[in-house]
Amino acid sequence: MLVLASEARPRTLCTGRPGKPALGGASRFVRIRRPGYVLEEVRTLAVDDIVPADRKVTIIQLDVEGWEEHALKGALGTIRRNLPLLILENAPKDAVWFDKTILKLGYQKMQRLPNNSVLRSLSDSQFS
Repeated sequence: MLVLASEARPRTLCTGRPGKPALGGASRFVRIRRPGYVLEEVRTLAVDDIVPADRKVTIIQLDVEGWEEHALKGALGTIRRNLPLLILENAPKDAVWFDKTILKLGYQKMQRLPNNSVLRSLSDSQFS
């Protein structure tokens, strides 16, 4: 399994308890391995590490269950170069970081779709 994050590195993902339904979207990264949980080693990747710098990106959609800030941090180079539409299930929990980093690029909420917000940069002429 690969997970988008701010940097490439191995992490431990808790996916539930043995004999119980998997947590699905409520799965979470853990730092301490505790007995009684189903743990899976995963590798995280940054969008900027896998998307070539010369690739035109027009849309980034994230459904990463509360991991939005980490995934956006790993995509900042791609976002700054391309100013793509951003479709986010949730805004990052750190509103100050989001304002100073993403909204500062001219992004504004365009509309709300079921369970998602669509943001576009008013600095980008591709949607004018």
